[in-house]
Parts: sequence; structure tokens; C-alpha cells
Amino acid sequence: MSRSGFTLIEVLAVVVLLGLTAVTLAPSLGPTRELFEARAIREQLRDLDARARLLARTSGPVALAVTHGGHRVLLLETPSGRTVEQVDLGRDRELRLYAPESVSSIPFTSAGCSPDYQVVLREGREKDAWKVSGESGWVIEREKR
Repeated sequence: MSRSGFTLIEVLAVVVLLGLTAVTLAPSLGPTRELFEARAIREQLRDLDARARLLARTSGPVALAVTHGGHRVLLLETPSGRTVEQVDLGRDRELRLYAPESVSSIPFTSAGCSPDYQVVLREGREKDAWKVSGESGWVIEREKR
């Protein structure tokens, strides 16, 4: 008489092997999540730049500014200081915007142009920096350390 199926010992051995595999792979999956989050923040900042250009063309001059110790980016209407949009970067990330005329904000004229500016995103010891064209909003140079 032959029986089909697995014994309890065989099933337990497979479960233990799957558990060991999961424990071994779990640390390598952590940085992937962080990479996706950093990419999402870069996308949000690129969208914010495009929105600032569009808003400047339709409503008048605006500015991009960083507040709260580099953890939040604001799109401000320059005359009244009204906040239009915010991007929260979280506690572990710090952002700095650098333009030739000012360090605290990036002005956009009513034509939708700004000076070329640099964005520096720090995450722990990692630094991701890129230079943005004032006319087009495209990234001119990118540096990652």
C-alpha cells in the first residue's frame, strides 16, 4: 500500500528553509525601498518645479522655498506669501536650494523662468545633488556621493 503526500517532517523542513531564505534576503530589500522613496521625492520636486513655472505664467511671480530645517518644500506666492503646495521630505532627509541671487528661495518670473539653481538632497551620509536649468526646468548636471 503506497501513500501519497508529504510527512510532517518534510513540510516543517520546507517551512524552515523558506524562513531562513526570507531572513537572509530581508536586509537586501531595505535599500530598495529607500531608493524608491528617494526617487519619488525627486519626482515630487520635479513636479513642483513644473507647477511653479506654470503658476508663474498664469498668476504672476512665485518662489520655491525650503522651510522647517530643510524638511519641507513650499511653493509660495511671492506678493502675499500664501502657501500653495508643500512636499514633506520626512525627518531623515534634508533639502537645500541654491541660486546665485538667494539661498532661501528660488524666484520664478511671470514668464515662468528662474535662475539656474542647485538642489541638494541629503539622506544620512548620502548626498544627491542636481543642477536645474532656469529656463526649461531640466536637470543639467547630476552628482551623487
